[in-house]
Parts: sequence; structure tokens; C-alpha cells
Amino acid sequence: MPVATNSFHIVKGKPKAWQRPTASGDAVVTSWFCDNCGGRIYGERNTRPDSINVRAGTLDDTTWLIPAAHFFMGNAQPWETVGETSICFETIPGPDDFREAAERWRQFWTT
Repeated sequence: MPVATNSFHIVKGKPKAWQRPTASGDAVVTSWFCDNCGGRIYGERNTRPDSINVRAGTLDDTTWLIPAAHFFMGNAQPWETVGETSICFETIPGPDDFREAAERWRQFWTT
């Protein structure tokens, strides 16, 4: 779930980081984990300083969430359901396909 970096704050605890280069090698991804349970909280990319990706499942209240896109649907379980407003990708989208998902997310940011 993309979130503006300046709008995100950890209010309790101090997460630990794990870094790796992207497959293309043109960026570094940092994944942040709970220092107590090890659950992934959010991730960031050095080439996108204005946004981070929060794991929506870490939120206390998810009733307001509307998914804009689903990735790796080629491996989805048979019971997985997808809303009519979501864009679905068999794997991770390429740069051109990702633009559609990014535009959908931007629409949600303005509401």
C-alpha cells in the first residue's frame, strides 16, 4: 500500500532493516521488520524517496482499504477473491503495465 513518506511514522517500537538490490541492480530496496515478532511492516526504495509501501495487513483497521491492484495472481489460491475495481497481474508488472496500477493508486490518494 503506497504511502507518502512524510505521512508515515512508527509510533511504537524500533523496526530493523534488511536491504537488497533490485533484480535490475538500479536500486536498493530496504524492508523494515518488527524487532519483536519479525513481521514485515513496510518497504522503501532509494529511487522513490517520496513514498514507501506499507503492508496493509499490519494495520489495525483495514475496513477502509480498497485494493487498486493484485500481483502474482497466476499463483493465487482458488479461494482468493478480487473486487471488480482491482487490476490483476499474473506476475509483477513491467514498467509500462505498472503505470496503470500507479494511476489507480493516485486516484485513491486524492479521495
